[in-house]
Amino acid sequence: MTHPPLRLGFACSWWHPREPTWSYTPAALQRALADHDSLTVTSIDAQLSLAGKAALKLAYRYSDNAWKEGRLNRWHTQRKILRATLRTNSDVVLAMSSTEPVLPVPTFFYQDMGYCVVRSHKNRSVHHSANLGAVAAARLDVLAAEELASYAACTGVFTMSTWFARWLTDTVGLAPDKVHAVGGGINALPVGGRAPSSGGPKQRLLFVGQDFFRKGGDLVVDAVAGLRQSGSGDYRLTVAGPTSWPLEGSPPDWVDFQGSISPSAVGRLWTEHDVFVLPSRFEAYGLTFLEARASGLPCIGRDTFAMPELIPDGAGALVGDHADADEVAAAIHSVSTNEALFDRVAHDAEAVARDNSWQAVAGRILEVIRPSVARPNSRTSGALD
Repeated sequence: MTHPPLRLGFACSWWHPREPTWSYTPAALQRALADHDSLTVTSIDAQLSLAGKAALKLAYRYSDNAWKEGRLNRWHTQRKILRATLRTNSDVVLAMSSTEPVLPVPTFFYQDMGYCVVRSHKNRSVHHSANLGAVAAARLDVLAAEELASYAACTGVFTMSTWFARWLTDTVGLAPDKVHAVGGGINALPVGGRAPSSGGPKQRLLFVGQDFFRKGGDLVVDAVAGLRQSGSGDYRLTVAGPTSWPLEGSPPDWVDFQGSISPSAVGRLWTEHDVFVLPSRFEAYGLTFLEARASGLPCIGRDTFAMPELIPDGAGALVGDHADADEVAAAIHSVSTNEALFDRVAHDAEAVARDNSWQAVAGRILEVIRPSVARPNSRTSGALD
């Protein structure tokens, strides 16, 4: 007997515009899932209208909490997802947030981290992602409690990293068979062939990150300045991501400031640089490390969160959790003068791109989802009063 395609509801509170939501992750994953013939993907759009978002933003203008983390937006989101799930008769729901409602069908979450991680790292509060927005301590406690309840009730949690998967089992206490590390997909592949460096040390450095200080951009600028002043080489740095130059004054003449750019523009940058430097202070995952390695660039990150698994031995270097600019500079010099390291990273680039495509991630997700879904002959959609 041939079963009809699995009906998967894809729940997401999209931004305006839609595509850049969560660093392009939901849109890319939804497209990859929709490519599977055995699956029918229905978009469950949980976002408010632009007018609704403007109204909530106005209502929360004197609040310590961002409107999107407030009770009104959570209530609207959960109600809308529940109604859409019942209306579309979904067999299973994959939600892009752990505080969405647990539904009367198998419900999975896909995350790079959760509110429980943010609450546990309050000492890094100034370095949280700008995507989170302002959240007062009391509200963060509520959101973390809601998240824990959702974890307990859901069918499973997909994580980008092994680090977060271990956090959920070892710190939160979820059963290991409920947590599945499936990785994240690459959005900005290299565009065109790599432009060769002009002999000697590889001195074309690249930093890509919207949250400049969270991702250690200030340390990178200071590190490159120190290398140049010490006579270590003619290092040059490209900075992409921030909408405006985030430091005092104008960019030094050895910095090429690109501003906020699209993934395709980032793809061109991979081919024009030698080393990717991103010593993030708070980094739940970091897809750009995979994009860099898939482009043949060794990476420099920090020895914390998921970065050690994204930059394994032979793929670059890790600085300490409390590294200063001098330590970052030493790592840059070590990596840029290691020809054997560049050869290894170039050799592994194709496998990194293949194993971390969104198609590969979607396949790993479906391997877990399919066995968990009972396939009755029919199910009558309910009504929500």
